[in-house]
Amino acid sequence: MIKRIAALTLLFILLCGCNFPLLQGQGSFSQTATEQMVLTLTAEGTIPPSVSPDSVSKQPCSYNWATQSLPNESILLQNALQTAGVAFISARAEAFGENCYDAGTGLAGSFSTMETDFRIFLAVGDLGNKEEMGNTAYTIIKTILDFPQGLFPGANPGYIGITYESDTSDLNLWFQISFIQADIINGMKGVELFDKLNS
Repeated sequence: MIKRIAALTLLFILLCGCNFPLLQGQGSFSQTATEQMVLTLTAEGTIPPSVSPDSVSKQPCSYNWATQSLPNESILLQNALQTAGVAFISARAEAFGENCYDAGTGLAGSFSTMETDFRIFLAVGDLGNKEEMGNTAYTIIKTILDFPQGLFPGANPGYIGITYESDTSDLNLWFQISFIQADIINGMKGVELFDKLNS
């Protein structure tokens, strides 16, 4: 009896050590979509979108970062900024995530949204007026933070891009919402806010 248990235990250990392919014809585990997602997480430092077991088992994916426009959400953003008194040139919301490309055909399939990013373009007379630009940034960020949670797609905090355009030059700010959220709640405005966003 003891010999039989020992033999079964040895067989179990040997089987666990084998490297079986997870998908037929796909080779080792390192070639699967699941492993690609783990590598994405390690390389980019962000949480990749979840993939349902069905999508992995039916067709492996090759993932690429992508952006998709959000027309309805852009209209909500524009209306809210107008109500807040922001005179923008353009304002849009975009979904950032990953396209799933069919590993066999190379054609794009599903898109998984990770976050919503916001891009606002403004005309300014003087790019040296930090007080005015900081106060405008405060109004923009506060307006975005005031939207109900879950209104925009994606589980991760998105980014805000503010571009100030003068007759001679541009100035671009690009920052994650979570980077500045506490400061906006505490009322940071003007030069102080602008300097933090431009650091």
